[in-house]
Amino acid sequence: MPNTGLPSRACEGCRQRRVTCDYGRPSCRRCERNSRSCFYRNLENPEPSFRIQTPASYRSQSGQQTESPNQQSRSGSQELRHSISPARALGESWDAQIIPLILSQFSFPMPGGGRFYGSLEFFSVILPTVPPESLTRSACDAVGYLYFMHKTPSRDLTTRHQRAYGHALQQLRLAVDHPVAQRQDETLLAVWLLCLYELMLGTPPDAPGPGPSNWAAHSVALTGLLRSRGQQQFGTRTGCQLFQLCYHHIQTCALQSGTEPAAEAKQWFETIRTRVNTQDPLYLFLPFLLVGDEAAHICSSALSAWNRVTQAEERLEILYTVFHSARALEFSMHGSWERLGLPSDSPPSHSTTLNPKQRHLLLHIRNHIDTCILRIHSVLLDLLREAVSWPEPWPGTHEHLGELQQVCTEVAQECADRILSSVPQFLADDSGSDSPGWADALRLMWPARVILASPATQGRGADTAKEALRRIAYEVGIMQAVGSFFKPARRSLSGQT
Repeated sequence: MPNTGLPSRACEGCRQRRVTCDYGRPSCRRCERNSRSCFYRNLENPEPSFRIQTPASYRSQSGQQTESPNQQSRSGSQELRHSISPARALGESWDAQIIPLILSQFSFPMPGGGRFYGSLEFFSVILPTVPPESLTRSACDAVGYLYFMHKTPSRDLTTRHQRAYGHALQQLRLAVDHPVAQRQDETLLAVWLLCLYELMLGTPPDAPGPGPSNWAAHSVALTGLLRSRGQQQFGTRTGCQLFQLCYHHIQTCALQSGTEPAAEAKQWFETIRTRVNTQDPLYLFLPFLLVGDEAAHICSSALSAWNRVTQAEERLEILYTVFHSARALEFSMHGSWERLGLPSDSPPSHSTTLNPKQRHLLLHIRNHIDTCILRIHSVLLDLLREAVSWPEPWPGTHEHLGELQQVCTEVAQECADRILSSVPQFLADDSGSDSPGWADALRLMWPARVILASPATQGRGADTAKEALRRIAYEVGIMQAVGSFFKPARRSLSGQT
């Protein structure tokens, strides 16, 4: 089509493909013929304004009329109240705000003012220097435009974040095939940001299927990139910090899905133990990475062994083995915690010897430990519930299984209580304090979803966990907090997703 200097009246699909459009409404014939969604830009270009997104007003990837932000939504007996932000003009382009937005979301407020990055300081090193047309910049644009779209739903922002995401995927295909690009810090960070994009996009709770498949694919890509980077990635501070961020994500995926951790992890951990400075945070966190992998291995082995055998005696042996492995790992995790000088029964927030930065990060580590323990005992409870429904192979079997159920339930509830007690420290209340950033929200979302899915916490803590997830979604913008991805392991294995 000739360039007249005026905005094109073609639909977005035809405009991006540079093909002739017949301007048909509501869909042009070309889009109908190819079964593509068809929509047109608003050429009036209205001035953007911010407002608070609420559960009532959120509509996933739809063009429906949104409801008033004055509406209030309820979670159990608790009520979410959202104040209305007055409409205001954006002082500069969307693009100029994306990098500062991402940097602010991965820093933490200090009680006396100011912010710190902690182990995420590489964001402030890498992001300000990324070229405009790079893979990392495209990933940032996808995340930033999606966040702005959550705050100010518009066709323009929807198109922008989808276009940036598609562009990033095209660049990623080239990067993973390039022997130099696949080892660069920027490439690894870009893939992690694409994982974040999928979590922010979310999946509606009533959607068919297990959730965002691209999120799982990006998680596999992270493992492949870490593998290609090899031992050299531990030679720089940024490399160590990136490994810590990405491997925590990989470990979370393994625990959620009931699969084995990365096969190369033992080699990576041995390199950390022998080559990384003992004062580096990655070295200090190594015990928790090790026990997290062991938790994933216990869950995966239990579920796969359970599905391989059919005899009651064999399954009972699996139950007892997993139970004793879980208890041994629990004591090991608490031992790692105490080696940091912190008693297992005292949360970091009560320690007077730690500064605010240390308390903040150690509280997240404590939550990760409790989540691993909770996850194992939740899997055990699912298997025990199935076992007590069988005929007794010998007298007293059901009574013994009932005792194991009681122990697992008590341990799981203790873990859930400790996790939920930390929620007020990471999610702002109604007093006008700063909203939580993506870093805190992501670290809290995983434990809250495990609590919500655990058979031990139904009716106890579930409402608090659900409230935290709703706030992460509608206040922070990570919509997967209320999405449909996470399912209890036994349900997904039986095909009921």
